[in-house]
Amino acid sequence: MKAPTPFRLAILFDDADAASLARAATLRDGFDPTWFAPELWPAGLTRFSGLMRLAWQLRSRRPAALYAPSSRGANWGAVMGVLFGIPVVTDSPQPGIARLVRLVRGRCAAVGLDAAASSAKTLALPAIEGVEHVLRGVLQMGSSWTTTGDGRLPIELALGTRNGGSAMADRIEERGVSRPDRSVRVVGRPTLTVFLPERRIATGTAIVICPGGGYAGVTIDKEGHDVARWLAARGIAGLVLKYRLPQSDRADTALPLPMADLDEALAVTRAHATVWGIRSDRIGAMGFSAGGHMVAWASRSAGSPAFAILVYPVISMDRAITHAGSRKALLGKSPSDAVAGRYSFERAVTPGVCPTFVVHARDDTVAKPENSFVYLEALRAAAVPVEAMICDHGGHGFGLGIHGGEVANWPDRCLEWIATTTAARWRPSPE
Repeated sequence: MKAPTPFRLAILFDDADAASLARAATLRDGFDPTWFAPELWPAGLTRFSGLMRLAWQLRSRRPAALYAPSSRGANWGAVMGVLFGIPVVTDSPQPGIARLVRLVRGRCAAVGLDAAASSAKTLALPAIEGVEHVLRGVLQMGSSWTTTGDGRLPIELALGTRNGGSAMADRIEERGVSRPDRSVRVVGRPTLTVFLPERRIATGTAIVICPGGGYAGVTIDKEGHDVARWLAARGIAGLVLKYRLPQSDRADTALPLPMADLDEALAVTRAHATVWGIRSDRIGAMGFSAGGHMVAWASRSAGSPAFAILVYPVISMDRAITHAGSRKALLGKSPSDAVAGRYSFERAVTPGVCPTFVVHARDDTVAKPENSFVYLEALRAAAVPVEAMICDHGGHGFGLGIHGGEVANWPDRCLEWIATTTAARWRPSPE
């Protein structure tokens, strides 16, 4: 398992208070080194020199987060952290911190741990495990970390080695307010992040998840990690594919990079099936928006998944119904009719396409529902097993449907379909 570099955590203490230093040192030794690299930072802000020293440290060393145990100096340090846009957790939130949180925009948050405080952001978590839990949650914003449902690190595998990987760094855009919603705008190297269910509930089924993003980014949280955690909690391994974005000048001559990465992800999943407790005949694929276009491609490829789930998918490159941004990013400004036809997957559907579940909303103005309508018609004409959930309202990008409405029912309905589909296809291994 690839372990990311631990978060640098600055634990503030009042250098004029011996008890504050002793408590901070105890806390430092209690943090899990897998997650955190804690450092003790003096915060004697009753003196101007102490304030200037902390400001210099915050600008030059920029920790991932500040933890401020209760003391006069440390609480002023928490205010400084908020001003510098650094996530802050403090034992005893002061009114000044709450006001700054409302005023300062950007990736900062202050969370109090004082059970007696009245703030809605205050939690009663006196133990070190509680502090770590809060810090992990705060640091999800804009970070490259994610966790399984029970706080474990998922498995992360690098892909792209057989397709020409890159040494570029990812560029991530954070769009979330109350929860992470990152878009990976530049993908240096594709990865497969594996969320395995607990063995006691594991069903042997796995789903490779292709987030959307119009082929201009990868919506890694809402249509990736959040979905994988949800599946793992229900006994299904969720494997999130962070795929490379297409190079449109390759469209005439080579397989687009997103499809190549999905092909490799499916192969890697099959190769690890025994180790991960997965049945090789129960490996499906799920795609959102442009990710649905990828899964529609895989559904008819030589390495087809056992089943496909398409959520508000882009299917066609026909100008009349396609998503213009996805078409341009994948095929370029003026693709030939032959190339556009090659990536319009409602065409030339055969009975060999895997069983498919489709979700779409009629009021989707991004990936028009006609994409799903023409695909469903083609699948049924080819006698491919298919089920559809077409909602009147929901728009585009609703992910798991956590904001309610008719689309909130699709995940549970999809689970029922997976159970019946995999049961029909499953054959017990010979003893």
